[in-house]
Order: sequence, then structure tokens, then C-alpha cells
Amino acid sequence: MYGTGVFSPEFYLSFLFYSSRLGAIASLGVIYPSKNPMGFK
Repeated sequence: MYGTGVFSPEFYLSFLFYSSRLGAIASLGVIYPSKNPMGFK
């Protein structure tokens, strides 16, 4: 029932999970640039 490689549902779930986490971290870096250790604006 599960696919393999990039066609597996686990791949898309993990991709959405990590992309949402990265998006949240990026948005926090934009909202709080002074608290961002990387110094992104």
C-alpha cells in the first residue's frame, strides 16, 4: 500500500513537516531579527 522512494506518502509527509518547520523558523527570523542567531533579515 505504501510507495517507495519519492512516491511514498512518508516522503511527502516528512517533506511537508520539515518545510513547515523551516518556514516557521524563517518567519521567526523575519519577525525577530535581533533574536535570530544567523542574522537574517
